[in-house]
Formats: sequence, C-alpha cells, structure tokens
Amino acid sequence: MSDGRANVFVDSDELETMEPATWRLVVETMPRSGAANMAVDQAIAEACAAGDSPPTVRFYAWRPPAVSLGRLQPIADI
Repeated sequence: MSDGRANVFVDSDELETMEPATWRLVVETMPRSGAANMAVDQAIAEACAAGDSPPTVRFYAWRPPAVSLGRLQPIADI
C-alpha cells in the first residue's frame, strides 16, 4: 500500500557518470512570513529545475512562527 510519498531510485551505473554539483548556500538573517519563505523556496526550486540555478541549501527564519508541511505530508504526521 502506498502512503503517497515518492521513492526515487537511481541506477548505480548512472551515479558513476554523474558530475559532482556545485551547491549554493543561502543564509538569510531577516525573518520572513511563512508565505514569503515558501514563495522564495518555490522560486529557487523552479530555477533549479530549469537549469538557471545550482542546487541550493537555504537557512532562514520565520516571523511570525509558522509550520511548514511538505506537499504530501499529512498534518496528522506532526
């Protein structure tokens, strides 16, 4: 039975031919609302998918405090 979560498998031969990625680190010191943080995350994800941005790790703060759920994460899992 599926719980709605995606499982991604990569063939080991494919891993051997992949080039290492250069990552971008973003550390934001100004807190944003939950909606603003999610909008920035979406823009970064879309830019990465389009090949316009490197893979990105982003650290940020919330104001006011908020809860962020994954797209397929049921609130009952919290």
